[in-house]
Amino acid sequence: MTRAHDLRHEMPWIPVLYLDGRRAALSLQHLLEDAHLIREIEADPAQWAALMRFLPSVVALVARQDPGADFDTWAVDGLPPVIVDRALDALADRLWLRHPETPFMQEPLLVDEGKPYSTEWLHLTAPGPNSKAWWGKPGDHVRAGAATPAHVALGLVTSWYFNPGIGGKAVGHYADDESIGWRPRGTLGFHNHGVRVFHRGPSLAATLLANTMDAHVSGRGKNLPLWASGPDTLPAAGPLTASTWTGSVYRLLWNESTPTGVIVGGRRHHGASAEKKDRDARTAAIEKGLWRADPTIPRLPVVKAGEETGEVRPLPALHPAASAVEWAAEWYVTDARRGAVRELEPGLIDAGGSDIFVIRMDGPSTAREISHIGRIGERSDITSASARSRLVSLSALVLRPIRTTLYVGLVKALGQEAAQPLHDRLHASFCAEAEDTLDELIHAPELTIEHAQGFTRAAATAFERFLTPYLNSQTLAGTGDAEGIAAGLAFVRSRIASTLREVHA
Repeated sequence: MTRAHDLRHEMPWIPVLYLDGRRAALSLQHLLEDAHLIREIEADPAQWAALMRFLPSVVALVARQDPGADFDTWAVDGLPPVIVDRALDALADRLWLRHPETPFMQEPLLVDEGKPYSTEWLHLTAPGPNSKAWWGKPGDHVRAGAATPAHVALGLVTSWYFNPGIGGKAVGHYADDESIGWRPRGTLGFHNHGVRVFHRGPSLAATLLANTMDAHVSGRGKNLPLWASGPDTLPAAGPLTASTWTGSVYRLLWNESTPTGVIVGGRRHHGASAEKKDRDARTAAIEKGLWRADPTIPRLPVVKAGEETGEVRPLPALHPAASAVEWAAEWYVTDARRGAVRELEPGLIDAGGSDIFVIRMDGPSTAREISHIGRIGERSDITSASARSRLVSLSALVLRPIRTTLYVGLVKALGQEAAQPLHDRLHASFCAEAEDTLDELIHAPELTIEHAQGFTRAAATAFERFLTPYLNSQTLAGTGDAEGIAAGLAFVRSRIASTLREVHA
């Protein structure tokens, strides 16, 4: 196999928006040398977030060449080309999409067992192209250019950082030991899907430096990104290795110079037992808590009986339909001044803004699938200091009580078993109904009783409309553990009126 598609110099594969409004696709070296002239990466949310994990891992290796540099100067004048060259020279063999020994983000020993996935799978992070998958069945749409090398390179980065793995018995084998299969484990799991926060500067150079952590720079040798490391690497090799970890490996299949598919397997650990139970236990121990190494994940302290336990947990993602209202109200939790979230580790330089990326997984713990991916950008009016103040009040005085009221009302109306799967849908209806009031509040000087009335009216209207399809003589009066829709309506009206009085007080 010959080398093809040099991602460092030759192939334009990273989409960007320049400060002067120009759009372009750039090779890796071109992007690093122009980063101070670029506004941001311009890609869909999953691609953007993945590149915002990948590129700082490259910048860490560039900064490592001159750890005493004035990085604030780099943010303005650009990353020195000589230093960029020196850092990328050491990685040159790992920046070819097709390479006989070290292909970009791939495992060359992975065996083709005749069941390749479409290259589109790398982007959609679906569990697999079969009848049970939510994508990948015959007739499903495939975007134009899905098999182009540039698109596939983006897909590898996206899948590396945001793939949930594959549940069940799906395994991958290695050419040097085909007797043992390794299940693709991906990167996402129950403990690390949710909210991620990226520091944001006035240019891409500032943004990348702000998201490059000192712990990733102050190490040599084994403290490398996982994608630039050898097969024997473990997370303990260093913080940069741990924070770029993924439990899956990939290999592209080719027809001459065109990628035709991708195979996937689990990342193996050399020296693992041939016994599946022991191997799985060792793998779980090695990868336990790796989400803590991800510098983009804000952590909430775990509180029991009013006291912090010393443990932390990631900030969970909200239901996607709640983004119009609750994401606005929850934005402030990423502000370290509030004290509710452990402050994110600072980067090599300070940045005044932030971008939020959200990713939500649903389904059983053994086979979770991505149900929502989104990004909230710094350009939103929601991020202004005055808006944050209003939204803090909105969340505490109005939104949280309303959410609880709607849930309890739904339980009273339809019963616990029926209410549980419907609650998110009901809350989504409220969010849609409250959209106009939220927009008014963001641009208003303060939270007023009129705003509160708008939200409570929206809650009452949404609750009544949501229950209309379930209304009949039996559900109105109640059956089984349900008190009935009449009781639910009365409860919601009473509690909403109480919420409004508390705001007025």
